[in-house]
Amino acid sequence: MLGDTRAILFQTELEWPPVEFGNFRVGPTFVRRLYNAMFEPDFSDYHYDNLDLQGKPPTLSRQSEDGRRWICQLRERSLFVEDRWPSNPQSWMDEYGKAPPKSRLDEFVKAVQAVAGAAQHVATEIGCELPPIFVQRCKIQCLSQPLGSRGSLQLLAGKVARVMDVIAPFGRPPSYFGVRFRFSPCDIERGDNTTQHRDFATVRFETFTEDASQVWMEVAAAHLATEGPLSFDDPGPIQANIKKSYDFLTEKCREFLNQFDELPDGDDAEDDTDEGETDEDGH
Repeated sequence: MLGDTRAILFQTELEWPPVEFGNFRVGPTFVRRLYNAMFEPDFSDYHYDNLDLQGKPPTLSRQSEDGRRWICQLRERSLFVEDRWPSNPQSWMDEYGKAPPKSRLDEFVKAVQAVAGAAQHVATEIGCELPPIFVQRCKIQCLSQPLGSRGSLQLLAGKVARVMDVIAPFGRPPSYFGVRFRFSPCDIERGDNTTQHRDFATVRFETFTEDASQVWMEVAAAHLATEGPLSFDDPGPIQANIKKSYDFLTEKCREFLNQFDELPDGDDAEDDTDEGETDEDGH
């Protein structure tokens, strides 16, 4: 069974259609006003320290001493927010000794709410209407330690894909391995019950570059606003999509891997593959 998951990346992108809506335009004026609005009392807990108006796209950013980095970008047809945590295990410790996994999710959700609220505040000030959001993209990455396997390679290549016994043609064992799934919207019927899935999701499990003993996990989901567009002044559905993506990764994906992360009694004879440094393209 895998150990606790530790989130190292949160991203969400709120997309509007490629058509003009009223007098709203993404430009230096709006970005500068958004940067200033983030220092207002209602949003100041999640303000950004740096403003790059010449970047493509314009970027608001902040970075902590331990390497954690927040960015917000107003792209041509979307608002993008990211919170990236250092992957170095030493940086996971905080003043409480350990950052609870849920606290990272909750903090990101509140940060997105603050950015959306500040954008709505700016739009009201300058007398424009923000465009409706028809797609919300969420990307979340986590790390987890296999407890029933000798590292991520044995778990993914040896147990999930079961290819470790047929790698002779390569002439050497791999130092990196990954598994990828893609899911499309569908209806699942079980008896009299029908479960509807209205989002696209891509899931990746890979050897983690910086520590091959750990599994690097990612979900990249696209939530379609099938029941009506999302709005900047109603962050509830936006927050719900982030939480749904996080739960899918930390619960459903972890449950999938847990089916394989068990060592049968007397399994000492199983191939103990070298899990050293990975190549430059690894995760």
